Amino acid sequence: MKRDLWVDYTKNIACVLVVCGHFYQSMVASQIVPETTFYRWFIQTIYYFHVPLFFICSGYLFQKYSRDGWARRTFSKVLSLGVPYVVFTFISLLLKKAAGDGINRPEGGILETLLVTPMAPYWFLYVLTAIFIMTPLLKSKRAILALLLVSLLAKLLAPMLEDSQIPYVITQLMHYEVWFAIGASISYFGIEKRIGINGILSAILFVILSVIVVATNVSNAYLSFALGLIACQAIVSASNSFTFPEKITDVLTRYNFPIFLMHTICAAGVRILLLKLQITNSLLHIAIGLMASFLGPIAITQVLASVKYCDFLLYPMKYIGRKTKHTV
Repeated sequence: MKRDLWVDYTKNIACVLVVCGHFYQSMVASQIVPETTFYRWFIQTIYYFHVPLFFICSGYLFQKYSRDGWARRTFSKVLSLGVPYVVFTFISLLLKKAAGDGINRPEGGILETLLVTPMAPYWFLYVLTAIFIMTPLLKSKRAILALLLVSLLAKLLAPMLEDSQIPYVITQLMHYEVWFAIGASISYFGIEKRIGINGILSAILFVILSVIVVATNVSNAYLSFALGLIACQAIVSASNSFTFPEKITDVLTRYNFPIFLMHTICAAGVRILLLKLQITNSLLHIAIGLMASFLGPIAITQVLASVKYCDFLLYPMKYIGRKTKHTV
């Protein structure tokens, strides 16, 4: 089956940005590097679109390749996303507890973190699982348009409910279902074949507007959504229009999911170790920390794959008799 290369490219771009964003935040929170204007622009800007890109890819793959009924599809997604979600959340909580003052952001108890307020970056798996459960497989143009309309209305309504007591999972569904619906519509209508021409202009427009927003200290949920749409259009367009280096693409595509799951664990472990050794040089922290963020998960994945059944922690569906397209 022919791969959708633009999906691989898009997920890889999103994964690299997620890793760099979390790593940069940890460096600033640990006071290893200073908080600068560039830092504020970079962090605020990538959060407009890097996670939405994952939801777009997930919606596309869901709509294009799902053939199972709701019950079987739900079982597959709950298992394939739920096992790594529980395992790596638990590992992260244990490491945070063991590290004590060496961590940047303490978390709550295990049940609260798993069921009520998931931790970064694993909240994405939590919300994506809920979206898979709630979203039907769409079989007509009318159904696609209805999902887009309903999810857009929910997205526009979500900022008005920020201070309400609505459960976390509901508010996140309201925020992110629209991106999943956009991905599903790309699959149905084939939009990705016709949007390349405006990609560069969209990227330029996004950079200009994002700089203005940060410089003027504007904070508006609807403006953020609009900027996210522009950025996602630009990146999906670039992913569909250009060819990326094959070797780098192959490695990132193969290990995209493990990198997403383990980059914060590996980076935090290295940072804590360096600080324990009283190494505070920022250049060393950046170089070693970034290497650990990408190469650490790859090495751990290879070790798990070499021990029978251990890679169940990453790919549980491998042992249930069928392969799945990974959505992260």
